[in-house]
Amino acid sequence: MTAQMTNTVIYLDKPFSLVGCQGSELFDPNQHGLKTRMISTGCWLGYHCTYLVADGQLYLNAVYAGLESADSEAVQRGEGPRLFGALPVYNEEAACHVYQVQEKYAFSGTMILGADLDYASFTAASMGMGPAVWNYKEVHELEFKEGTLVNSQDVSELQAQVRAQMKAGGGLFGMLRPPENPQQADKVG
Repeated sequence: MTAQMTNTVIYLDKPFSLVGCQGSELFDPNQHGLKTRMISTGCWLGYHCTYLVADGQLYLNAVYAGLESADSEAVQRGEGPRLFGALPVYNEEAACHVYQVQEKYAFSGTMILGADLDYASFTAASMGMGPAVWNYKEVHELEFKEGTLVNSQDVSELQAQVRAQMKAGGGLFGMLRPPENPQQADKVG
């Protein structure tokens, strides 16, 4: 199975993959009247988004959507479905329509962001799903209330410890079982 596209969050002027999210719903174009179709085997949902964190606020920055044929043809005529007043532009490289928007987004909950994928820790077992959070060298946990950033924490070091355990062959389950040698207890992450 092909790994699926992740949403992107621009944070600290850097693009991060959105690798975990808990809270209110993220943006869904279907709830705004857009009928999407699969963009590729890497995007079965038919869309993915870019969010932006700026001045302590969360914004929906761009929506990449595979539009149904009739809507796609209408866009070519300068018509078609609008999103927050914007018409999309077809992006050949992305093979989808792109809506450039700058809308405050009232998300409440926690987002886990990852950047700088450590390919050495990304195994075949991860394929078909996005990389696990410990596969990223830079990881941030952001907490929002109604779109306002209320807490942020750099958890990169914690994920580096997990990644080291995984590389050492302990795997996730090795982290959960007690060490065979009690003197190694302080090494269990």
